[in-house]
Amino acid sequence: MNNLSLQIQKGEFVALLGPNGAGKTTLIEMLEGIQKPDVGFISILGTTWKENETFLRQNGAPSGLEKRGLDASIYHKTKKPTAGKIPRQNTDKIKTDKRDAIKLARLMRSGELESIHVPSEEDEAVRDYLRSRDSLRLDLGRNRQRLMKFLLRKDIKYSTTKYWTVSHYKWLNNLHFNNEILQETFNDYYSRVRVQEENLKSMDKKIQEIAESEPYREKVGILRCFRGVDYLTAMFLLCEVNDFKRFKTAGSFMSFLGLVPGEYSSGSKRKQTGITKTGSPRLRRILTEAAWQHRFPGTGSKIITARRSGQPALVVALAEKASLRLHKKFRNLQLRGKTPQVMITAVSRELSGFLWAAMNLVA
Repeated sequence: MNNLSLQIQKGEFVALLGPNGAGKTTLIEMLEGIQKPDVGFISILGTTWKENETFLRQNGAPSGLEKRGLDASIYHKTKKPTAGKIPRQNTDKIKTDKRDAIKLARLMRSGELESIHVPSEEDEAVRDYLRSRDSLRLDLGRNRQRLMKFLLRKDIKYSTTKYWTVSHYKWLNNLHFNNEILQETFNDYYSRVRVQEENLKSMDKKIQEIAESEPYREKVGILRCFRGVDYLTAMFLLCEVNDFKRFKTAGSFMSFLGLVPGEYSSGSKRKQTGITKTGSPRLRRILTEAAWQHRFPGTGSKIITARRSGQPALVVALAEKASLRLHKKFRNLQLRGKTPQVMITAVSRELSGFLWAAMNLVA
């Protein structure tokens, strides 16, 4: 069985084909500097793949092979190594595509490369839509800040209620400036906010439609049994994590999210640091937001009861257990004098473990 290593840099390919086995890598074929490979080159890869059951190891950017005629069944056998877990030596100060291809081939042969999960085309499209919605949310926040800072510079202040409530919007609608240029400036800032708010509502409606359709409907229903998890949070979890079964334990899922504490220990000395933050910042944010719902007891909620209607009994029991445990966790940490950041991080970490258990319970 042969291994194929492919180093890719914006259309330039360095391919290395070598056999399995101990000892130094033997080069069978080296293809360097191929600009936009044609169908002939792809057919070579395809033939090699079928005959030798080789695996394509891709480091970094997308290769685009799936769009250049490579059979889909072959492409989906590819394994992409996790860039952050590729072993590196501090003494190695020379980096070239040829050296990278050789290193990847050797690491692949020895089994030291850990591959990432490649989502399907449909999941990737939905994930991009969710990320676009997240970008819009950030832009809306910035434009709201710009509007309020503009008014603050003109010594126009609002202190009746919180910002962006019905009363606040009425106040903004009634604002007028004597200076024509200032009025145009205010209209521009305010119109951006209103347009983006409408776009955000439209995207949220579309996300709910996607969540209620196949193949997401069943999994979204399971996740929504938990307090703090609604359509948006559930869809982010499904599209960013994709397959919960690839995590063998709840601890490995927490580690994937970057919610576990780091450690720097040696001998009898043990030192734990803050959370590693190695996973997706989006997932940590939405889980933290969901965890805030567990500040209060979750008994008697009509909304949660309606969500759990028709769901598997095991999932409902697990969600109820999570609600009681997480609130107790929050209260215990609060009584111990922990800061809100520490409390909510601990609760979100345990919440992620319950979500992992629910998805694997049904599977």
